[in-house]
Amino acid sequence: MRSNASGVGRTGYSPVSMIKAILIKIIKNLNSTSDLIDELYSNPYLAQAIGFDPIRNYVPAESTFSMFRKSFDINIIYLLITDLLFKGISSGFISTEFLAVDSFPNHAAQAA
Repeated sequence: MRSNASGVGRTGYSPVSMIKAILIKIIKNLNSTSDLIDELYSNPYLAQAIGFDPIRNYVPAESTFSMFRKSFDINIIYLLITDLLFKGISSGFISTEFLAVDSFPNHAAQAA
């Protein structure tokens, strides 16, 4: 869904869809916005579930994501993830009884 607050000019993308896309980038540990865009085009069901349509070329460009991130405090997303984890633990939905180690590479740790 696109939104246009002023009613003039090209309509933009829904902020909710943009936030969902950033969450996907974080959760899937994608290295770049370009990788996120590739993921959305490669997985049209995922793209459509968050409000984009790669079949109609309805996926934001890198510059659109860049402008959105500049206008949005990314720390809010990390706080949201942390809050959801704690709520899941306190409600018993997420168990802390076991520790699982994922063999998926952590690109952020490797870059440091």
